[in-house]
Amino acid sequence: MNKLLKWILALVGVFVVLLVIATVVLPMMVDPNNYKDKISSAVLEKTGRELTIGGEIEWSVFPSLGLELKDVSLGNPEGFGDQPMLDIGEAGVSLKFLPLLKRQVEVGQVSLNDVSINLSRKADGKTNWEDLVGVGTGVGREPSEPGRGMDSFVVSGIEINNANISLEDVDQTTELKAFDLKASNIEFGKQFNLKGGFSMSLPVQQLAGDVEFGGQVHSAADGKRFGVNGLELSFKGQQGAAGEAVALDVNIGANADIDLSTDQAILSDFILGLYDLSVSGGLTVSSLMSEPRFAGQLKVAEFNPKALMQDLGMEAPSTMNGDALTRLQADMSFAGSADSADMQDLTVSFDESTFKGKLKVVNFDYPKLAFDFQIDRLNLDDYAPADEAAGGSASGTVEADLSVDVFRGFTGGGDLRIAQLIVAGLTATDVSMKMSSDGKSVTFSPVNARFYGGEHEGDIRIDAS
Repeated sequence: MNKLLKWILALVGVFVVLLVIATVVLPMMVDPNNYKDKISSAVLEKTGRELTIGGEIEWSVFPSLGLELKDVSLGNPEGFGDQPMLDIGEAGVSLKFLPLLKRQVEVGQVSLNDVSINLSRKADGKTNWEDLVGVGTGVGREPSEPGRGMDSFVVSGIEINNANISLEDVDQTTELKAFDLKASNIEFGKQFNLKGGFSMSLPVQQLAGDVEFGGQVHSAADGKRFGVNGLELSFKGQQGAAGEAVALDVNIGANADIDLSTDQAILSDFILGLYDLSVSGGLTVSSLMSEPRFAGQLKVAEFNPKALMQDLGMEAPSTMNGDALTRLQADMSFAGSADSADMQDLTVSFDESTFKGKLKVVNFDYPKLAFDFQIDRLNLDDYAPADEAAGGSASGTVEADLSVDVFRGFTGGGDLRIAQLIVAGLTATDVSMKMSSDGKSVTFSPVNARFYGGEHEGDIRIDAS
């Protein structure tokens, strides 16, 4: 018993000595600042770029053993100016000592503060980052021997504060500013929280504003499955030229899951909110790595199209019936691929009308259509311009000609049925027409309708060649 106790005390003593060496003696004996020049030389040899560490490299000893750097910059390649490509105000990383004894790597807090990344693309397509792709990837290294690895890898936390990224693309600059990110307890096979935000400016899209995001990231231990639960993404900003910009307030929520073992991605519980517009649904994408195919459902809750147009700074049409274009609701299922789309169970309720049907499009470059639509009631007079007089148009109104270009380039066709149609004060019932096209001409035949006890049957052919 005494011998066992001595062994236990000896092991505890060795452990204490190692702990003291790691956390106290090592920082006192080893000054990482002595290696600045060697680090810079190694980076220069590997990348051809100058690495500057302006501040002191300091040890951190509690609660983890780590290093803290300040004023770090990485230069641009030749031909991209003297401005550094990367500036880091402060950076820190630490490693917890105790988990190593259990064959576990547990990184403490990884932090980056006041980061500036300046990216550039020239007119010939050359960028200031392309020479870094592949550097340090470990290509050609021999795999580690079995049994020599660690049993787990954990990062206690990642925190990024005030990161700024700019991309100068020929004659325009895209900016992402004040990027913040926080994540904690990151480990493969377990869920961890992620949240952050940034400000952005996209000159081409004339879009600027603030983005916030958050969710619970999950992944499988083998790295083949990952995703986000409870994703929340919001954008508050404006779109448009100065003086004409429109305020935007967009909110998105969803659950996302990507499974590489089944080559599939699933987006569920999706919801998008924009003013009083609310769109919800789900999406499944299969054959991710080859020829992706998708299928899903989409639902648009009832909203007021005129009010939405006004909220977006658009001029809403003034209609003969003031209540027209004030109620819209839609629901459908869909499937397709990169060059086809198939919409089924399509139901659209707008104002006093209900539209049902299905539409299939094959080959977007040279579309082949197949559709079947039916409408219970449609009063076209309700949607006529408010200043249009019955049987004519207001002075100064220019009526657009119908061009054959509208009917050129597609094939296929389908059926359209309207139970009741009101146009120019006339009421027609049981309206039906069948359309077919060969890409050069379009035929509507037969065209049937009933008018006040009489019947009409005819056909229309448009030569678009």
